[in-house]
Amino acid sequence: MHKYLVFILPLIALGQNSGSIAGPVLGYAYDEGSRGIRLISGVPGAASYESGLPLGSALGTAYVAANRNFAIAPDKLGEQLLLIDWTTGTAVTQPLEGAVGKGVIALSPSGDSAAAFFPAKNQILVWTGLPKNSNPRQIDLSAISSPVTAVAVSDEGAVVLVAVSDGNSGTVYAATADGLASLRAGGLFPALSFAPHSHDAVAADQLADQVILIRDAGGSSTLSVIASSGQGVGKPASAAFSADGNFVVVGNLRTTTLLRLDLAAGSAVSTDCACRPERLSRLTGNSIFLIGSTADPDSSSLAVTLFDGDSSSPRVSLIPSATLASIDGRRVAGGKQ
Repeated sequence: MHKYLVFILPLIALGQNSGSIAGPVLGYAYDEGSRGIRLISGVPGAASYESGLPLGSALGTAYVAANRNFAIAPDKLGEQLLLIDWTTGTAVTQPLEGAVGKGVIALSPSGDSAAAFFPAKNQILVWTGLPKNSNPRQIDLSAISSPVTAVAVSDEGAVVLVAVSDGNSGTVYAATADGLASLRAGGLFPALSFAPHSHDAVAADQLADQVILIRDAGGSSTLSVIASSGQGVGKPASAAFSADGNFVVVGNLRTTTLLRLDLAAGSAVSTDCACRPERLSRLTGNSIFLIGSTADPDSSSLAVTLFDGDSSSPRVSLIPSATLASIDGRRVAGGKQ
């Protein structure tokens, strides 16, 4: 029998007080300092962290769904994945069905589905219809011996992309109801991402300094290189689509830049972020992202970094914060522990 943990959340803490005039909200992030989910209010260039939902010391981090009122979190011991839903203003935390053990977690672009790879079982579990808690679909990876480096899942959960590597080179696979299919081999792929409500996806290849567009992943799976070092790709570590699927944002470690790729125009705009953009979490808007990083823990900076790709000239701005926030298990760039 599942044990349900209920946290009472003051509605004003997450900007849901119907008796007040609410300002613009960019989204949510997990804050390691306060061990809770915090609201990001304002607009790019004038954003701030607000008080939020305390989750206690039992959780190590949380993976917040883009523009949704729920998150998935591993417990501190790594024994169970938990579903945290604060849609009604009262946060209910319950074990995610079937998720026992340490896993590599990926949420779909719109938060409708999630996938988690469990190394101990060499298996991926896929949950659909989130935040409803339902029995997951299982994907057997016993045919793959190399360690998994990245996982992505489409919004309806029908297609999962898996990247593996032996440390020198790797392969991207598509997993569907029909089984596993190899899509590309020979690179190092730290980041995979689907477009919202689509089977189109991107893969970042650090070995070749390339960004690869995969049309109809798991179907016809047509691959093409949409950016390389000539367009500013330099050891790409993260990649994500805009909400409308027309842009791809790529985080580069070698150049510490964010690259916005216009898929229709075939153009690229590079923006210096002076950070390590190892993870991108989409916020409210079309192409606005919180930047995740394994930043220097001794950094004296008290701000975190936000990328505004909706502007005609993409820009990076800082969100003042007295504590460190994290997204997808990574530190937010510039934060202090």
